[in-house]
Order: sequence, then structure tokens, then C-alpha cells
Amino acid sequence: MPLFWFRLMFVGVGLLPASLLVFVLQYTGMEDRVSRRLLLFLSIEPVLVVLAALTDGLFHDWFLAGYVPGPDRDFVGGPAFWLHTLYSYLLAFAAYGLLIRFMVRSRSYQAQAAFLLLGGLAASAANIVTILGLLPESLEGMDISPFGFLVTAVVMLLNVRSQGFLDVMPIARSLVA
Repeated sequence: MPLFWFRLMFVGVGLLPASLLVFVLQYTGMEDRVSRRLLLFLSIEPVLVVLAALTDGLFHDWFLAGYVPGPDRDFVGGPAFWLHTLYSYLLAFAAYGLLIRFMVRSRSYQAQAAFLLLGGLAASAANIVTILGLLPESLEGMDISPFGFLVTAVVMLLNVRSQGFLDVMPIARSLVA
């Protein structure tokens, strides 16, 4: 049963990078780029990831590579997992690039965008360290990705509290002007 929940986790894992990119496109004033066609395109990979994760072990070992949770078992992803990881980080780094470009061009929202970037990078860094097995020996086998998301949540709270992130956003301002 724990393997089922592990597999089901990939619903969120698959949607997160695409959602981040769509959010950043809207935040940076490029909402005209968010079309039905883009949304359909971005939804294909998460659906395939969930299908691959849920059917892994039944028909193939492309995603989990035969992984069975237990003590002293390290996760080794299959080819579909690594393709998903590459795709996810391409989307995430595209979003980060858009945020950096926005920070350079918009002095008014630099701090807000910097907080967004810092929060995203914290989660990404924790996940990269985990999936590449770069943790010290004492933490070997531990997934620190949730701690990265905790840092992201704290950074976003600071963004809301100190930068008024939810009060005034660039897209709201562009609608008024």
C-alpha cells in the first residue's frame, strides 16, 4: 500500500512544473502566452507520468525501475522517471529565467520577483540534492524535498507579509493602467 501512495504522489509532482511556468507567465505580464493550446500541451506530460507511475511493475519498469520501498532500499528511477525529471527542470528553469528577466526590467516588483525566485530555487535545490544522492552519509536515503518546500513556504510568507505580494501584483496593476 505505501507504494500506491508513492506512485500517486506523482500527480502533484507532474503538475507542479507546468503550473509554475503558467503562474510565472501570468505574474510577469505574459498572460497572452497562456493559451488553451499551451495548457493542453503542458498537461500531456503529467498525464503520461501518472500513467507510467501507476502502471509501473504491472506492464513495465520504466518509471520506478522495480523499486520496492523498505529499509536500505534506495530509489533508482527508470528512464521515464529521468525524462520526467529533465522535462520538469527545463520548465522550472524557463520559469526562473522569466522571473530573472522580469526582475531586470521591472524595478517596482524586483523584491517580489526575487522572493518568488528564491522560494522556487529552494525547493528545486532540495529536490536535486535528493534525486542525485548528494546528501551526506548520515542522511543517505532521506528525501529532503519537503524541507525545500518548507523553505519555499516561509519565503512566500515573507513575500506576502513584507512585499505585499497578494496586495499588488504586476498583472493587477496592468489591468488598472
